Amino acid sequence: MKQLLILIAIVVGLFCTGCGGGGGSTPTVTITGTIEDVVNGIPATQAQIQVGSSTTTTLSSAADGSFTITAPSGANTLRVDRRDGSSLFVFTFAPITTSTDVGQLWIGPSKITATGRALDSTTLAPIAGATVTLGGVQGTTAHDGTFSVAGVAYSATGLFPNMPGQITATGYIAANFTPSSRIILSSILSLGDIGLVPSSSSNPPGSPYNIWGRVSPLSASPGATVTLSISGTPYRSTTVGSDGTYYFWVPAGTYTITVTKTGYTATPITGTLTSTSEVVEEDVTLTPTP
Repeated sequence: MKQLLILIAIVVGLFCTGCGGGGGSTPTVTITGTIEDVVNGIPATQAQIQVGSSTTTTLSSAADGSFTITAPSGANTLRVDRRDGSSLFVFTFAPITTSTDVGQLWIGPSKITATGRALDSTTLAPIAGATVTLGGVQGTTAHDGTFSVAGVAYSATGLFPNMPGQITATGYIAANFTPSSRIILSSILSLGDIGLVPSSSSNPPGSPYNIWGRVSPLSASPGATVTLSISGTPYRSTTVGSDGTYYFWVPAGTYTITVTKTGYTATPITGTLTSTSEVVEEDVTLTPTP
């Protein structure tokens, strides 16, 4: 009799999962982003977005290409249908467990594969395990720094209209790129070698920049040394050019900016970046030492 009661309890439990007081709703997250059409570089207003399989939540993007969709926590795939009868794009991410903006997802009439290699800009050593993103499609670099990102939107009628690309790796400043001037051969986009600057490097990367400023007076500023520090520890250093300006591209954070030159003094100032895409101007004035 006891064994029969246990068997009945097991059967009831199988068919009543989620009922009564022991169940609960599945956690959900909000996913936002925009859909861009590679043909003309403008928002795709009729794209249909799906989470996971084709039977899950669907909706069309707004007039500006934006979308907001509710998905089960842990979702890692968005399917975007261009609704032209042929173009279905699949974007895969790390499991999304909090509300997330996935940024721009690019779609188009055809697809290509982007290849290249991520290198340390100071040693030229390959960077393994870096994340490569182009048009919303992600890939990972191999042990030799090479990558192959398949399924990137493309239009055979022209070049890429400002499609964003980025490579990120632990210990390095993110490298941004655009493939607008690249040549497509046999559905392959070769990006070549892309250098990433180590976070500990004393040499700032080139354009783009996000902290810059003018050092005055212009007659005294050339040759002055500008140092960015975090909590008293030097992080970046550069020399002011003949035009009296300095430039840095750094991760978001709060920095102390110090300008030094023999025979002059300057009051250190604080500059704060809330995101790497923000551009902050911090001007400094040199005063002759008494």
